[in-house]
Amino acid sequence: MNCLKKIKWWTVIINGVLILLFAGCKKDDATPALNWSPLLRNQEVVSIVAVNNNIFAGTNKGVFLSTNNGIGWIAQNVDLIALTSLAASGTNLYASTPLGVFLSIDNGNSWSDTGLPLDYFTCLAVTSSDIFAGDYGNVFSMNHLNSVTAGLANQQVTSIAVSGDNIFVGTGSGVFLLTSNGSSCAQVMTDQYVNSVAANGPYVFAATGTQSSGSVFLSGNNGSNWERKLQINTRIICLAVSGNNIFAGTNNGVYISGNNGSNWVAAGLTKQIVTSFAIVGGNIFAGTNTGVFFSPVRL
Repeated sequence: MNCLKKIKWWTVIINGVLILLFAGCKKDDATPALNWSPLLRNQEVVSIVAVNNNIFAGTNKGVFLSTNNGIGWIAQNVDLIALTSLAASGTNLYASTPLGVFLSIDNGNSWSDTGLPLDYFTCLAVTSSDIFAGDYGNVFSMNHLNSVTAGLANQQVTSIAVSGDNIFVGTGSGVFLLTSNGSSCAQVMTDQYVNSVAANGPYVFAATGTQSSGSVFLSGNNGSNWERKLQINTRIICLAVSGNNIFAGTNNGVYISGNNGSNWVAAGLTKQIVTSFAIVGGNIFAGTNTGVFFSPVRL
């Protein structure tokens, strides 16, 4: 964890006694404060997403819906189990599973097959005009109903982030940069197990590591160069970006940066395995191994 303000100290002599006065390490004023409250309980949440004012939590027991900022939850489809990821485009809700990708247009009440191959999909990413799904060795496009790249052979796809015409794919051996039409595929990060990628305008973030260590890397030039911005002794599972705020979910709580990754502080949910985030207005929802937690994002 980094501090923006170094420890300062002064010496004072009172009645011949030397006294040291310290000003401790202080959180960056630009870093939001988080105060978490539990919402959905006793559920292992693997993915969380917002559709307008509705919050969806994908769990090992199906999809749960909240229409009131997480105060109450309804089990929408207990048959859609073994979810790996949720994503939303407009009012369309998508779920990836070991049996393919499914679509709901009625807030999760019913689901239909999207037509993508019957495969074990691990992650999803959406744009205003397309949805991308990753499995072992491929990224599929909903528009084309086929793989947009054959350059990921023997790669376990763990995460996808879309920025303009570029698709950043996290894998077990680094980050690949694809174009949306599949015309090119290039590896832009090597020798790292990437758990999550996130894009914010010209910036791309990659969370790497294993159970006992984790790092967040930043690239400002589409992956040509990377700089390590955070290194901690626990696995970093997921990332979320909102403006200059970067949220990292780990095996032991949340870390946050308020200045595009330059400095980080621990932000609660200690001992929780944080698997996903959804940001709605000035609020953040975190999916964990025990349920959903909520916090306002306060500067």
